[in-house]
Formats: sequence, C-alpha cells, structure tokens
Amino acid sequence: QECTQIVPKVPSPTRIESGGCAAAALGRIVSICDEFQYFSSALRNDDDESSDANILQHQQNKIERLRKIFYINCDNDIERRNFQESQLERIGIPYERFACVSGDTVEEVFASRGNTTKRFASKPLRNIREGAPDDTEAHIIRAHTIGVWLSHYLLFELIASYTNDKEGIYLILEDDALIPPEITAGDIDRAAASLPKDWAYASLNVHESICLEDKVNEDWFVKRGLTNASLFGSERVALGTCTPIQIDNQWHDPNILYLSAAAQLLRPSTAANVTHWLDGLPIYHIDALLRTPSGAHLRSFQFKNNLISTATNLGETRRGHIFSSQNDHRLLRRRN
Repeated sequence: QECTQIVPKVPSPTRIESGGCAAAALGRIVSICDEFQYFSSALRNDDDESSDANILQHQQNKIERLRKIFYINCDNDIERRNFQESQLERIGIPYERFACVSGDTVEEVFASRGNTTKRFASKPLRNIREGAPDDTEAHIIRAHTIGVWLSHYLLFELIASYTNDKEGIYLILEDDALIPPEITAGDIDRAAASLPKDWAYASLNVHESICLEDKVNEDWFVKRGLTNASLFGSERVALGTCTPIQIDNQWHDPNILYLSAAAQLLRPSTAANVTHWLDGLPIYHIDALLRTPSGAHLRSFQFKNNLISTATNLGETRRGHIFSSQNDHRLLRRRN
C-alpha cells in the first residue's frame, strides 16, 4: 500500500520523496516507507498526545541518517567492483566507487596522484613487515599497506569536506566487505543511532574479538588498543586488561583484537578528528591505527557484532592491486 495514501488525511503535509514513496504528518516529516506501519498507526491516534510524543522522540533519534555508501576499489579489480555494485543495488542507498591508491613500490604509491599523495612522502613509516631488504614480497606488502592507508585517509578527508551535511552518516566499505542479505539500510541507521553523541569513528566489522571491559552501552564498545601496539593488538590479553569476546573465527585466534577497516561509519562533523589523529601517527596498517588508547584520544567505537562481514571467496589480484587491509593481514600471518 502506497505511503501517499495517508497524506490526504493530514492538512498541509510536508513531503519527502524516497524511491517513489512519500510520507508526512502534521506538517513534519515523520516517516519513510520502511517505517510506514509504525507511523500510520500513530497517525490514526493523532489526538493522543503520547503518540505524538513518540513520533517526536523517534524523529530526534533519527537525526543522523545514512546518506551514501563509498566502496574502495582498484581499477583492475573488476570482480570485486561487480560484487560490490550488485550488493549495494539491493541496499537502495546512493553509492560511489572510490578508486584506491595503488602501486607496487613505495615510490609508485606516493607519486600516484601527484601532490595529493606526494605530501605524505616524508611522513614517518612504522615497520610494516619484518624481512630482509631484498625480500620482494615485503616491499610489495609495504607499498600496498601505504596505499590502503592513503585510500582511507583521502576518503576521510573527502567526507570531512561535506560541511553542508555535517551530521549525515557515510558508510565506507573495503571491496571485500559483505553485507548479509538480511541487513538493510535501516539496520545501519539504527546501529548509528545508539553511538555516543561525540563519536568520530565507528566500525561495523571486527577480527577477531572485542573486550568486555570496553563496553559503553548495549551496542558499542570502545575500539581500544595500547599505544604502539602490535598489528593484532593481543598485548592487552597478556596484560589481563581484556576479557576477549570472540566475534568471528576467520583466523582462529581469539586474542586478535579490534582489527578490520572493512566497514566504517563517519560523519563530516567529526571526520577531521580522525584525520588529525592519523596525522600524529606514523603510516601503518590503517585498522590498527584506528584503535584508541582511550576514548579521550580518539572517539573510536566498535559494534557488538559483525553487522557487515567480509567475503572469503574473492580473488586476490597481486600486481597492480592494492590489497584490502584484510588480505594484507592474511598474507602476513601466512608468512610469519
């Protein structure tokens, strides 16, 4: 039943178009089609002050909404591009491909986009891969890790520039991120609605575990890691400051903490806080850098489960392709 059928009952409606639907009540936007049943029930009782209060409260909870989905993908990785666009068509939110920063040497990566990437060439680089200087694979991993870092940083900068939409929510996916068929845009909205008000960064995917001690509410945990922690962040378990809650089992190691940049939420009002945080750190694996020693350093949070997972059946193009952070980590674990 079309949402527009409720509009004639309401004088001077305010309308919002979304996929051919319209919804209105009392001159205020109160619904889109995915919430039609809730609001039409409330409208049938428009003399009931408690119903109107419920509508107003729901509006306040929905101030921040998912505006767009970006996915990071390399030019020659057609399989992953097709995979992303197929699943994103189902979600029904505008989406955009963000071309990755690529190169098989550090020099190629920093030169790839002129001054946009050259400005980072003198930035300190943390030891990404233990190995001999002539270890070709180590050099490739180093270049790919820098490219992943740059791809995320430049996209974070882009979102921070959306000053006319400061409280909109933007979802960033790596190109192996998998949105389960039962997950909708509304599920992502609802997860974001329960974030602490001053959040800057939020992750919807994790390998392998989160820590019981980091819980801030029923949905979210501080994405916490020690300063200069290792890639896998397991030091906290050894120190007794983390009781692991295992979320997935891809790598069969529950002591891996808060690792993944596969699915991330940002908003323009606080995205610059994330780039400022990264400005003060050496280049390293991006997902490890987005852990925070405390909420006072970076307001970084992890969802309670993998609302978005990662596909394990996609090919890994080697030359000319920037691995996703997850593929780089798998290769490092195989080598070490």
